[in-house]
Amino acid sequence: MDKIEQELAEIKELILNQKDIFTIEELSRYTGYTIGYIHKLTASYSDTSLPFSKPNGKKLFFEKKAVDEWLMKNRNY
Repeated sequence: MDKIEQELAEIKELILNQKDIFTIEELSRYTGYTIGYIHKLTASYSDTSLPFSKPNGKKLFFEKKAVDEWLMKNRNY
């Protein structure tokens, strides 16, 4: 049974990575950041803040492409 649960978790992760828009919970799983830290990253409206949308005034949404670009912004070579 553990093997089935592990495979199901892997399938869920694959599906998550195929989405174009994330909720804050999905973004937390995608990046490994805590929800509190994501809130902190969206609190400051600057060039370094995490890009997000808040269309209904309550719930945050994140575009995967914009998040990926933001994550790779300060590369060290």
